[in-house]
Amino acid sequence: MPPMHGSVYIAELGWVDFDPTNNQIPLDQHIIVGWGRDYGDVTPLKGVIFGGGEHELAVSVDVRNLESES
Repeated sequence: MPPMHGSVYIAELGWVDFDPTNNQIPLDQHIIVGWGRDYGDVTPLKGVIFGGGEHELAVSVDVRNLESES
């Protein structure tokens, strides 16, 4: 099962995020990359690979805090 992150609305607090996969409240170490009803709405990779043999995937992410640049 892929990692999941959710939010719940609490009247006194507003929207509160949670990460049940890692049993924690998300802070700055969590980055929202999409919103959807479920994992199928926001899968990180979609597509089809044609061919055979071995494949290797390399991924990198650059993050910049826009609030600190104001």
